[in-house]
Amino acid sequence: MIKVVIADDENRICRLIQALVNWDKLGMQVVSTAFNGLEALRAVEKEKPDVLITDIRMPGYSGLELISRAKKLNPKLHIIIISGYAHFEYARQAIQYGVNEYLLKPIKKTALTDALEKIKIEIQDDYRAGMDLKGIEKDHKKDVTKLRGVFIQDLLNRPNMICSGKTLREQYHFMVQPGQFQAFCMKIDYKNGRPNPEAVSVITNKFIDTVVNRLKKYCYDYVIKNNNYMVYGIMNYAPKESENIRKILRDSLNQMDVQKGFMIGTAEISMGLGIAVHSSEEISKSFDTAIVAVEERLILGTGKLLDGFEKEPVLFEEKLLERYARNIGYALETLNRDAMEKEVDGLYHAVRENSRAHGWEILELVNSAASLFVMILDIKDKPEYLKAFRKACENCSKTEALFDSLKNFEKNFMDKIFAERESNSIRPVRLAQQYIQNHYQEPISLEEVSEKVGLSAAYFSVLFKREAGTGFAKYLMNVRMNEAKGLLRETNLPVSEICQRVGYHDIRYFTNTFKKIAGVKPVLFRKLYG
Repeated sequence: MIKVVIADDENRICRLIQALVNWDKLGMQVVSTAFNGLEALRAVEKEKPDVLITDIRMPGYSGLELISRAKKLNPKLHIIIISGYAHFEYARQAIQYGVNEYLLKPIKKTALTDALEKIKIEIQDDYRAGMDLKGIEKDHKKDVTKLRGVFIQDLLNRPNMICSGKTLREQYHFMVQPGQFQAFCMKIDYKNGRPNPEAVSVITNKFIDTVVNRLKKYCYDYVIKNNNYMVYGIMNYAPKESENIRKILRDSLNQMDVQKGFMIGTAEISMGLGIAVHSSEEISKSFDTAIVAVEERLILGTGKLLDGFEKEPVLFEEKLLERYARNIGYALETLNRDAMEKEVDGLYHAVRENSRAHGWEILELVNSAASLFVMILDIKDKPEYLKAFRKACENCSKTEALFDSLKNFEKNFMDKIFAERESNSIRPVRLAQQYIQNHYQEPISLEEVSEKVGLSAAYFSVLFKREAGTGFAKYLMNVRMNEAKGLLRETNLPVSEICQRVGYHDIRYFTNTFKKIAGVKPVLFRKLYG
């Protein structure tokens, strides 16, 4: 596919150029649009297009300056100038810079299409002329490498995949021969935060180079794929080479373990070795047991070559998840964080007490517990949260770290719920206090205010006292008395009128209430403080 970048300071023109041409028919694709010369040059550098269509006058770099700089980045870049300036000088300069076509606005569909078709022919001719035998072999090798890598990815996506020798040879270019097949899995676990991806890439590539250089001597064929913090491998070799293969993997692991400190700091490296099988149809079994083996580092520790483990569940018999699901229901209903942590600790201790438990099923248990938790809470965006949690679990190298991750995962959600509940509790009380401040002159009641904030009178009464620190009636009385004090100090209004203004209609009741609060009657209060 021929890649095209369009640059014009008018968005309308960019859209018009995109709409005028049937790009698919031409075998072309617009990979970027830019609205000034700087953006256009960045697009040329990033997208590495075959064709640049640009206005001759733009902010940043002018069209001519853009062409000059773009040509330095890619001398083979094909360029079409579009301009509203029908001057020979612009055309002459553009031609000097190596412009293929010079079109005038308004842009005509036929003229633009003809120019692009002409460029397409030139590009195809250049491609054919430059494609020698060495280039063809190189591209073929890249395609074969990709297909071989797809074999590993398909094993990850389809755990029970069965492949005949013919399929392996024709579909994945894995040149199998009669003998043994065995999978391995190298895993990097990091501590104290995520390391730089480039550093991880260095150590995984170093491991692959080390293993590949030594496997060549003993294997009929092998395929190795790097996948983030994992390196997966499938080997085909003669049975007599079993010990040599094992020694190569163990030595490579030890070598990387020594060097890891220089490359990714506080990280641990482990390897799982699958069972050896004698048929290509059983490769998925070896692959599965390699992953099972590397998960045993959660129990046995990191830095080891682990093998001899098959996927035989043990913890399932104890029905730990069923018990956990029952108990967290109550903890979530009451929002009891201590009870929630106790249930996670209970799972952890049950796992520790079972000496036959496997690393892979501990990992599955923790992931299942997290899934149950979000399902019971009915959390939005569950898949995203669980995906992030599983990724965090994959980078735990100890059983204890797995359960700490589960505890933190659940605690974060509990804290959010507490914050939301707290917010939901404070808001109606704040609204009630605001209503009282605006209506204290009126004969308002708890029932009236609770209805205004949308709560039952009984629940509102308890909520108000908890949040405000005092009951509704006393809070209302304090608001009224504080207002009465202000009126007594700052005005000469009669006490009877102040009584009315602060929501009372019985002067005697007002006087007695005021004396309870202020310690003196209203008249004396005015004399002392007015």
